[in-house]
Amino acid sequence: MELKFSQEYHKCVFDGLKSTLGESGMDAILFDIESHRCVEDARILHKKLHGIFGDGAFTIEKVIVKELCQRLNVSYEESKDFDFAKSVGRARELFKTGRQNPRAIE
Repeated sequence: MELKFSQEYHKCVFDGLKSTLGESGMDAILFDIESHRCVEDARILHKKLHGIFGDGAFTIEKVIVKELCQRLNVSYEESKDFDFAKSVGRARELFKTGRQNPRAIE
């Protein structure tokens, strides 16, 4: 189950970067991000994205989390105090415990 989550999380990071930055923007950011292997750790990815984009990183992070929740079929709840690492952790826990979103569209 953890492997499936990890695979989906990685796909969502790449897809989120691509949908917000375009292919060339994604490639440029991934070069830096992957060289530090921070995709695996949401806290490190958060710091890296905020170092590059400042508060604009929240937009990218929200796209990633929304996509992740949709792919895992778990509910997405956005709060005004959005925290990327906590949101990824919440999605992981919901997925592991099988508490999926019954209203999700397949």
